[in-house]
Amino acid sequence: MKISFVTVNLLENDAVGNDIGARIGILSRAGHDCRVFVSRDFPAVRRDCASLATLASYPEFLLASRFADRLAPSADDPFRCHQDADISFYNYFGGSELYHSIALPHRGIRVFDYHGVTSPELVDDVAARGTYERGVRETALVRYADFALVRSAYMRDELARTFGFPADRITVLPYETDTSRFTPGPRDPALAQRYGLAGRRVLLYVGRMASHKKIDELVQALAATRREIPDAVLLLVGNTSEAAHRRVMEEALRRARELGVGDSVIFTGEIDHAALPAYYRLCDLFVTASRHEGFCIPVIEAMACGKPVIGARATALPDTIGDGGLLFEPGDHKALAAAAARLLRETKGGGDTPYRALSRAALARAGRFSAGSYRRAFLEFVERAAKRERGGHTPEPPPPPAVSTSLPAAFSRLCAGADVSIDYHDASPRRFAGRMLSRARGKVTAHLRRFYLDILAARQSDFNRSATRAADEIARCLCILKDSLDELDTRLRRIEQELEDRRR
Repeated sequence: MKISFVTVNLLENDAVGNDIGARIGILSRAGHDCRVFVSRDFPAVRRDCASLATLASYPEFLLASRFADRLAPSADDPFRCHQDADISFYNYFGGSELYHSIALPHRGIRVFDYHGVTSPELVDDVAARGTYERGVRETALVRYADFALVRSAYMRDELARTFGFPADRITVLPYETDTSRFTPGPRDPALAQRYGLAGRRVLLYVGRMASHKKIDELVQALAATRREIPDAVLLLVGNTSEAAHRRVMEEALRRARELGVGDSVIFTGEIDHAALPAYYRLCDLFVTASRHEGFCIPVIEAMACGKPVIGARATALPDTIGDGGLLFEPGDHKALAAAAARLLRETKGGGDTPYRALSRAALARAGRFSAGSYRRAFLEFVERAAKRERGGHTPEPPPPPAVSTSLPAAFSRLCAGADVSIDYHDASPRRFAGRMLSRARGKVTAHLRRFYLDILAARQSDFNRSATRAADEIARCLCILKDSLDELDTRLRRIEQELEDRRR
């Protein structure tokens, strides 16, 4: 079969990139012909897929769908290959114009491959919140798919309940874990020495330092745990170089100092993916207080190394952890600390303790997510999808986004409210001394108004007017662009009709 993948990016050491790379490997070894289309905005492509990758944009998919019969044969034109694909996987993890290509006419089966989008309400970075809002909004593109693939039962319910996609056309296929790399083993003495972990009991977190991961709650839990386990330490592995992640780290360290555990909270920064198993072997427990997970690969990696997990009872975490760990109510750091202290007390000494029983259960559960299990489940899905009837919509090509005709009026209202200065006069309620007090306060604060507040208000008002004028100009350009696109669409339809007439 010919199989196509569409994704915004295809990166090394990335959950989505690793998943696509694994699938292409599985399908290629099974004799299938694969192509992957990556957004032109992210041209860096992982090495193992570079020879199969084509940089793409929505307009290129649009033209290919309109003039499929005019394109070169599949072997010579990658977009003709996409049009002729038996199955196309749209790997969705956030809003992008590229994913709108799922709505275009297509010969084969379309699979909405959902990797999850974090709820905007959980994102503290106001500037980034719009990106997540778009990601959630455009998840509705699933309605154009014939089938959907998800990583967990939580994701399945999300697509079915929120977006109305038929549950019988959704397949749960968790990410694979390389259980040949992530295995139980002793601590690396050099690594333990680097972070001062010799003789200490380690709580480990691996992942992004994003606000919804609630790193501050892990710090609070550590402080409570150390009342019973004084040698406990929290090791946090993940990227801290981005501004949003750095803010989370700095806030966590500030909170740690306040709680008196500043020397027991260690951020490693981003590490090489090949070194990850050694970091899991450093710990006694893996902990996460995250409020949103579509699956959580680090949970399975930790369990594959024989480490019990303690996680929040939120989104997909209960489904992923299963019997390989313990759960606590989101936000209850005391419950997390109590569970951690109870298990850490049992790490030293002999006997078949509950800690060791949980470690065995974690290891057994991780085996269900092995590469072999994943390969069998994925190939079974591909075979079923190829045989089943199509269920998605095949609409006319979607029109360009509409530009509101009320924009000029809206910007006029914005401009009218640009002046933020306030005409302030002090007034005292005291009947006789009021005037005197008002004058005195006016003189005392006059320098603040003259040299700071009035200047600040004037500058802000000037900026507001400039920003509004710029936005107004952008709106006018959008209106002009819409007219041009409408004209271009009319001309394309005329050309199509002429070609059809000549063919007859």
